[in-house]
Amino acid sequence: MSYELDELDDDQDRAPDGRFVPGHSIKSPGAPRGLSPSEKVRILLEPDREAVVAKLTELAKLGDSAAQKLYLAYLAPAPKQESERIVIPGLADAATPKEKADCIIAAVAQGQMSFEAGERGMRLVSIYTQALIATDHEIRLAALEEGKLALLVDEKIAADAAKPPPADDDDICDLV
Repeated sequence: MSYELDELDDDQDRAPDGRFVPGHSIKSPGAPRGLSPSEKVRILLEPDREAVVAKLTELAKLGDSAAQKLYLAYLAPAPKQESERIVIPGLADAATPKEKADCIIAAVAQGQMSFEAGERGMRLVSIYTQALIATDHEIRLAALEEGKLALLVDEKIAADAAKPPPADDDDICDLV
């Protein structure tokens, strides 16, 4: 089915039935050019920023719940939790990831560290385990590839041995 260009909308490369017309590139145009809506709002508010903040503060003090939410979200956000410094008995001596996880669980159970810190510690053990597994896979793959190479070399030697030996110079005759 073919379509004429006048059947198409000016800003689209689609036919009336929604299909792309021949010759249309389906590539995404990428991010829209220009400023994002939030950047436009920021630019519009910038000259009056101090007045807007003052009015927001005034409304929040008067009990406007929407203004209070905005004020708390943007002008007085909750502080981030500081990292907890902890010492986990036996963690340095633990040989396996399971032993390391057991040490962390015991520390949380005994109240030596918070649950959140224990959770972060367990994620760290998980990442450590994934690194160990990846390293082990690389070592095994290299060993397999070396073994395969050795096998190929052995096959080449066997194939060469099965070939008949080259003829002596006396057996070669020149055809002129």
